[in-house]
Amino acid sequence: MIAATVFFSLLLSLQESGPASSHGIPSSESLRVPGGSAGASSRPSKRVPLAAPGTSARGKGGTSALQAGGPTAQALVDQSGSGAPLRASSIPTLGMLFPMSSDLWIDSFGGVYVGPQGQSGLTEKLAVNGGLHVEGPVTFGTGNSYYLGNQVGLLVGEGHQLRDLGVRAVAVGGSYNYVDAADAGVFCGSGNVNIGYTSVILGGTGNQVAARWSLAAGRSALAYHDGTFVWAGESSSVTSPVPYVSTAPGQFLIRAEGGVGIGTNAPLADLHVQGTDIALPAAATSLESIAVEDQDAILGLYSNTAGNFGSGIVLGEVDAVGLVDKWALVRKTGSTRDLVLTFGSGAAYNVNPTLFTFADEGDLRIGSSAGAELSLADGSIVQGAGDLSVSAAGQVRVENTLFVESTTARVGIGISAPGFKLHVNGSAGKPGGGSWSVASDARLKKNVAELDGALEKLLRLRGVTFEYIDPESINELSGTQTGMIAQEVAEVFPGWVEEGPDGYLRLSIRGFEALAVEALRDLREEKDAELERLEARLAERDARIDELARRLARLEGAASAPPIESAGD
Repeated sequence: MIAATVFFSLLLSLQESGPASSHGIPSSESLRVPGGSAGASSRPSKRVPLAAPGTSARGKGGTSALQAGGPTAQALVDQSGSGAPLRASSIPTLGMLFPMSSDLWIDSFGGVYVGPQGQSGLTEKLAVNGGLHVEGPVTFGTGNSYYLGNQVGLLVGEGHQLRDLGVRAVAVGGSYNYVDAADAGVFCGSGNVNIGYTSVILGGTGNQVAARWSLAAGRSALAYHDGTFVWAGESSSVTSPVPYVSTAPGQFLIRAEGGVGIGTNAPLADLHVQGTDIALPAAATSLESIAVEDQDAILGLYSNTAGNFGSGIVLGEVDAVGLVDKWALVRKTGSTRDLVLTFGSGAAYNVNPTLFTFADEGDLRIGSSAGAELSLADGSIVQGAGDLSVSAAGQVRVENTLFVESTTARVGIGISAPGFKLHVNGSAGKPGGGSWSVASDARLKKNVAELDGALEKLLRLRGVTFEYIDPESINELSGTQTGMIAQEVAEVFPGWVEEGPDGYLRLSIRGFEALAVEALRDLREEKDAELERLEARLAERDARIDELARRLARLEGAASAPPIESAGD
């Protein structure tokens, strides 16, 4: 078709305008066909001169130059009809006339070559060595169609349609694509529809663009809003892909069945960002939606002071009804730069109760109520109005009643400076009675020996009454007290006496129960021995009394008998 149109124009130009010497030479870089259509059936309105003045368009056999109006030229014109291609003759006197110029070659096999000599022998029907300028639609392939309203367009492939609005539009590659918008295009693929001004479809199938300045690609990607990018990537195993449709202008949408990889071609999550490949194993990313892989993987979130909420991460849960609840870890924006952790069912994190506040001055507050929160400030923890506090020195204080010192491992009840491991200022009770437990199983003991002289040792102790000189300074009770003197006790039981951090002696009575038992035993033995001695003395006395009684009875019997008369009376 191109050969017929060009040749028909050339021959008419030569016939009507006189000698060849009156025409200019077309550019060696381009062939301009004003108003022409590659593949169209209408005759162009202008004719292109071919030979320059003095140019001899010589054939391959070296025959004479073809002159306008000559019998050969007229014969060529007579062979052509409106819309019919110009045949190359196999008759030597006709078929060997070509090329007609140094830039246009038409051989006897129907090939058209535009460019310098030496291009003959190619198999293409049209070969252009240089630029090509066509003012009008151009089609390559079969089954393509365009409408007369189009002035410029390009169709390459099979079954493409360029509609009335498809000015300066293209459908290149693939098959059965549809374009009906200015400055729009479809590149490869099949079954794509582009009716969006200055929009494009990059391959794939079943994609649609119906908005300005948009792009669609993949399978069933539908860009229906201005300025949208829609990529729908699915494998061939999905027989009926669900359309992936834009919902608002200015969206950048990606649906990737195998994940989106940045810096990696093997994403292990829906979005996998790889800086340095650290050989992240697939088993390590079983549940992640986003994976960041690098030697130092850092996620940065930034906001400015003009914001309302700052930068944060929200972890929420929804059901069929709506939002269930959400956690939010947010760096607040405002006069403070606190980091807060909130939880609740409110859509906005700042209406949900605050669980933790990491204040920008270094404080840590637990709770949402200023009167009930637990705060860590300047090395101290304070809860509410001081109900619970931890000082910088490590002392835990509960309502000024219970004190725990971390440095000395002492606990004070009712006393802020405990002097003992457990220091109780006041009375102490043990419901049900009993003493403090101590390990006493025979299986746990060795070197067991009898206590000797328990009673004697206890009796060496001296109990006294006394008053402390300055009871408050040593956290003791005022008034008359009952006890012993540590120095005296140390002479009998040195294990009961220890020196405190202040240099004063303290008394800790240990094993008193065992001493009391053995002392009672010693006392009983002494009493038993004394009773035995008393009983022996009593028995001896009773025997003597019995003897005296017998003697007395004899005496009394002798005194009461009548006198005995003698025989001489």
